[in-house]
Amino acid sequence: MIQYGVSRDFANLAVDLFAAGTLKVPGSSAAGIPIGQVVDGTANLTPSESRMVYASGGTFIGSALYSTSGINTGTTYQITTDNAGAVSAIEVVSSSIINSGIAGQTIIFDAVTLNAAFGLTTVTGNITVTTVAGDFTTPLDADGNFTAPDNEAFAVFGSANGNSNYNLKVELEANQPGDFVVIQNLGAHTFVPILARKIYVTDAATTATNLLVLR
Repeated sequence: MIQYGVSRDFANLAVDLFAAGTLKVPGSSAAGIPIGQVVDGTANLTPSESRMVYASGGTFIGSALYSTSGINTGTTYQITTDNAGAVSAIEVVSSSIINSGIAGQTIIFDAVTLNAAFGLTTVTGNITVTTVAGDFTTPLDADGNFTAPDNEAFAVFGSANGNSNYNLKVELEANQPGDFVVIQNLGAHTFVPILARKIYVTDAATTATNLLVLR
């Protein structure tokens, strides 16, 4: 049986590899998330400073949230201020494996989070980002491949053109990097009991048009 890092033989996370719900890095522009999507309601931020900041909440569920325990997983951000202490840029530093973002969601940085990031106690107010469709992409890398964070292994569920069998080019957990196999004629809408490290999603050898990774 396949173990998923817990004491039961079930997947507890699924990621749709063809859905565009992952925040782009560093944002939808080279400068980060467009500043027009940012409402800065803060006072007393340090001028001309860049700091990595965890979100405190919002309706976008992919953010790493500020925690005094130091356990943070998910999308992380860098906030930069201008010489007056106003927010001049927000960049996505690393994006979460969670791939369910949509336009109109919010990412909030409250005073507690901002004080912790900037080493202050006097910051008041919130920063709110509202997402648009252009902020999101698929969870694939620049080569059209999917590799889970920290090379964590995962199983697969998929199909081609809705209901057809498919082929899958993949690196398994125990293979060396670059040592791939092409598994052929996998049944549509069936669980594939493998532990993969990397899927060559857009490679010509992969014929799936629907793929979920399961962890």
